[in-house]
Amino acid sequence: FVKATATEAAPWVGSAPTQADLFERSEQAAAGFTSVSSFQGMRSAPMVDQVADSSLWIDPGPRPLDVQQMGIGDCYALSTIISIVNRDPGKITGMMAGDGRGGASVTLYHRQQAPPSFFGIEQAPSYVPEQVAVSGELAFDRTSPGATSVTLRDPAHPEYGHQIHGAQLIAGDTPKAMHWWVVVNGGTLEIHRRDIFQTARWAPLLEKAIERFSQSYGQYGHGAQIAGDGEKTGSSGQANIDGGWSGSTLSLFYGQGGEVIAGGRGDEQGTSWGPGQSAATLLSSNQAAFDGLLTLAGRGPHHEAGDTSAPIVTATTGVGDPGRQMYATRLQAAINIALADPDWQNLTPAAKAKVTNANVSIPVWQLAAPDPNPAPQVPQAGTRTWAFNLMQSACTTAAGDAELRRDERTGPMKAMLDLLLVIQNMGSDHGGGTRSVYADHVYSVLSVDIKQVGGGDSPIAMLPAMFRRALYPTIDLQASSVMLMNPHHTNAPDATGSQSKDPASADPATGLTWSQSGQFTLSLDRFFMLYGSVMSNELTIPAY
Repeated sequence: FVKATATEAAPWVGSAPTQADLFERSEQAAAGFTSVSSFQGMRSAPMVDQVADSSLWIDPGPRPLDVQQMGIGDCYALSTIISIVNRDPGKITGMMAGDGRGGASVTLYHRQQAPPSFFGIEQAPSYVPEQVAVSGELAFDRTSPGATSVTLRDPAHPEYGHQIHGAQLIAGDTPKAMHWWVVVNGGTLEIHRRDIFQTARWAPLLEKAIERFSQSYGQYGHGAQIAGDGEKTGSSGQANIDGGWSGSTLSLFYGQGGEVIAGGRGDEQGTSWGPGQSAATLLSSNQAAFDGLLTLAGRGPHHEAGDTSAPIVTATTGVGDPGRQMYATRLQAAINIALADPDWQNLTPAAKAKVTNANVSIPVWQLAAPDPNPAPQVPQAGTRTWAFNLMQSACTTAAGDAELRRDERTGPMKAMLDLLLVIQNMGSDHGGGTRSVYADHVYSVLSVDIKQVGGGDSPIAMLPAMFRRALYPTIDLQASSVMLMNPHHTNAPDATGSQSKDPASADPATGLTWSQSGQFTLSLDRFFMLYGSVMSNELTIPAY
């Protein structure tokens, strides 16, 4: 006979309760005691129910890893948000307020038309804060039967899984609280534990608020007032934010202070690259983009207390057909250098043939005829799409050769492999194994570390921009590094297939490897080889 002492109506709160905290035994059917013939669950293995609380963030506050892109092509916005929470976390906590039910009120800024000029003087436009209320409900996709990578199962249809469509909902690693109770169900004593987790609701709710905001004020809150930024409007918020530019996104959060000024803060700067370039040559040809990176130099990988200037920096890989052209041209140059490298002779004849075939396929694509309009379901031989598929297949075959992926390959050979992998993975940022960066994608730049030849930190970031060129020859391109984060999380460059899961690549703060977090570090020369542009906006932010 037992008597429940912790019921569901009044649970025992805490961890590892004693038997006396849960129930007491009796050898006789005394008043209040029930005959029990079996147990369901034990103190060491209770029946566990995991639930989320209504919090917006996991203590102590928002983190870059809370932001994870999924089914919407808004990497430009999520990378910007990652950079904001990394450098200016007070912006996120100051613009969002929970409603106590899992939803939030979010403050975003929309642009008002500039007033008429006054005695020939152009008047600046103003930005108005707008409160956007969003519920805690999130859109889900129903996956196919038997899918394993799902977040939820529908009890009515357990054969199907459900996954959040947009930005993912990240939960804390450990419960914030655990509630224990016992229930006597017939002749069975059930021992229950409810684990209550904090969740980073702020990330998917902020994405949802931007979607809703766009329906009234446009994708960037500009109301189509700024020519050339390609702002989308329409009834579907998800369609509005699917594809865009990170520079235009900043005004959503900072109003006038985040508006792009051509040639100034927030302006996107393109990159150029050639194999074997000296530091002076490479940095001179990328002066504007390098200055954008230098806004983060010396600041460390995360927000520092008292740092109220918040450079928001993102990097974009090659986009669209111009991006394909950029990578094809850089690959041609890299192959030509690799052919002259002594390490080329160490490859097998089969590996050499694969690289040669990839090299030959590049001009075939570059010189191909335009696709018919409308394009047929099966690409016609000799047309652009047909030739690209041919080039991508040849690059995939070459990049898959085990000889090319050996760790001991020289720098020119590794550069060639990197670019082969970019073309191999165009159109897909999923899966493990060998890979490089993902084309048509925006990454958050978390930190920049500039080293000088011979060791030690370079003072170049402390100099005015006009005097920096004198120090370019002193920069060590291989020792200097850029830390980035892929908003998809799971994929980071791993040319040999061995780095991303290596425990040595794990972030000490999180314990997550490259393949889990999407955070990774590239040398400065490799960064300029793989990325097409840098967007930097150095804002002056008040302390929160």
